[in-house]
Amino acid sequence: MTSARTSREAIAHSHSKATLHEVAHMLVLSTEHMSPDTAQNWMPLCPWACFEKADFGWFMYAAVDVGIIRANDLPAEIHAAIDVAKRENCEWIMWDCDGPCIDELPQFAWDHETQVPA
Repeated sequence: MTSARTSREAIAHSHSKATLHEVAHMLVLSTEHMSPDTAQNWMPLCPWACFEKADFGWFMYAAVDVGIIRANDLPAEIHAAIDVAKRENCEWIMWDCDGPCIDELPQFAWDHETQVPA
């Protein structure tokens, strides 16, 4: 009986190891949903996990605490994008210059001189 129990435990243990990976969902948005001013002045100082994506945009953690959002003079377009990400159960936002635009978020004109990120 001990060997049968040991086999069951080994099988259960191997199954639990197989499911230890984690998957995070990401909302992909055009940088047109962010004002050039926010891109140049706020994004470099984003107070939570936010990483430049070469010259094409950013990866931004969207599952931030509500207290952090309220305490950091969050630009309205960033707040709106985080609301969409949370509604869609996404932990991250990928801001990309070639990403899609969605109707419910504001769009901003980017001239050809503006670089992303600054």
